[in-house]
Amino acid sequence: MRLLQRVEPGREGVRTVCGLSMMALGCWITALPGFFAAFTGVLVMGLGTPGAVVGLYTTVQRHSPAHLQGRVAAAASMLATAPQVLAVATGAWLITRVDYRFLLVGMGVVIGVSALYLALRTRKLTAQS
Repeated sequence: MRLLQRVEPGREGVRTVCGLSMMALGCWITALPGFFAAFTGVLVMGLGTPGAVVGLYTTVQRHSPAHLQGRVAAAASMLATAPQVLAVATGAWLITRVDYRFLLVGMGVVIGVSALYLALRTRKLTAQS
């Protein structure tokens, strides 16, 4: 994906912020009624996911000592994927009680706030270096 290649090395946070922002936007679009909105929202989420994942793992590799990269990558993978078990159970419980559109908007808000926090943090760290 050319967008990921255009971000210069050392600015992986920008990749992650772009990916998370697209994922949040996709959630909000998917909450709109109609097939076209659902299709577009899922497409946008799918396009944003690689940016978030590539940014995360590139950051892990760049900021880990060479002799610890395997362990750090394993820990990052566990922290990124282990909560999915809880998320599936929680989502199954919530979907029986709350309209899915509210859940999609809530997901978009949480992901969007995460992207905003990361953007502000990345900007501060970039200014310091």
